[in-house]
Amino acid sequence: MIRDSTGWALYGRRGLIRTIDQGWLVYVLCGSTRHWTQVQRALPFCEPVEPGILRLRVLPDPAQAAHLQRYLRIPKRHELSTRSMALVRDRLSL
Repeated sequence: MIRDSTGWALYGRRGLIRTIDQGWLVYVLCGSTRHWTQVQRALPFCEPVEPGILRLRVLPDPAQAAHLQRYLRIPKRHELSTRSMALVRDRLSL
């Protein structure tokens, strides 16, 4: 998640999610009208605004969030154990 002058944004390989005053905007890279139609079918819990842009008015449930993450190809954040974190800190302190 990155904060810029317009708010927070979460970037993926095929799109991004940006905060707005009344929810979130989901930007999807669409190459054609047919692809846009497929996007709308794949993400029915989002409201279409214009081609390539969807609106989320409420926070998605975990299943919807996972679907957005997969569809936009947003990389997962990996949780490290305490032991792994200590190893990383040791390596970085060289």
